[in-house]
Amino acid sequence: MKKKLIIVISITILIIAVIAGLLLYISSLSTTVPSIINMTADNAKNKLNDAGFTNISFVADKSGDSSFMLDYSNWTVIAQTPSVNSSIKKSDEITVTCKKTTEIQRDADKKDQAKLNTQINEIKSQLDTLVSSSVENAMSKVSELGFTATYLHEQSGLDFTEEISGYDEEQLNGWIVTEVSDFDFDNKTVIITINTSENIDDKQDNEASINELDSKLDSAHAWQAVETYGKSQYPHGFKLHYITDAQTTQPSDENTWFLKSSATVTNAYNAKEELTCEAHVSGTTDNPQVIDFIVY
Repeated sequence: MKKKLIIVISITILIIAVIAGLLLYISSLSTTVPSIINMTADNAKNKLNDAGFTNISFVADKSGDSSFMLDYSNWTVIAQTPSVNSSIKKSDEITVTCKKTTEIQRDADKKDQAKLNTQINEIKSQLDTLVSSSVENAMSKVSELGFTATYLHEQSGLDFTEEISGYDEEQLNGWIVTEVSDFDFDNKTVIITINTSENIDDKQDNEASINELDSKLDSAHAWQAVETYGKSQYPHGFKLHYITDAQTTQPSDENTWFLKSSATVTNAYNAKEELTCEAHVSGTTDNPQVIDFIVY
């Protein structure tokens, strides 16, 4: 009886050993796929070989410009099949998809530039919306965006940056942004043109007056009438430089233009003199009338 028990135990141990050996053998035939993403193709190949994989296929990504993999050190892994941590036989095929490293960098640069361009456009858009807002609001937004602004007076063109920095809230609210220009994202600078609310209202009223008068008496025809009149007054030569040097083209009332320009007058001895001509012109586009004329 004792002998039979020993035999049974021995057989059981033998069976367990065989099973363990088989399991060990089977496990030696398969292993976990390591991650090789973002490695160069040559380093990826070495890592897979070290893990016991020999059936490795390298393919170029179809979206890339290059399709032939010659120097593996110039290629970067972007995908692998089977996926990371898959358990496969060491003899199973692993497909490694690669893309030229320079192309990956180029694509990344494009994405970075696109992102930067979006950021630039968003900031520029925020600054552009400052037109017609108060200078107080503009100063707050410029500071919020991390920019430095130069504030120019619209009429004089003078730099008012230092002057308005000392204004209180009420004073700042009396100034309006009329233009945003010279946006420089790299240096974080911008030029903001400003004017008083009063001046802006006067300018708009003046533009309305000009448009209304122009609809009745076109300013170009008014200038031509002045030149024609001048030639009648100076028969030896009169040239009105209203195209290149029109100094004033303003309504003096709702029906009359006040015009001022330099002029060249020639006398009977063919001597030329550079003078200034002023005139008032009324009437209509079809029939402009010079109502006063002076040269000095």
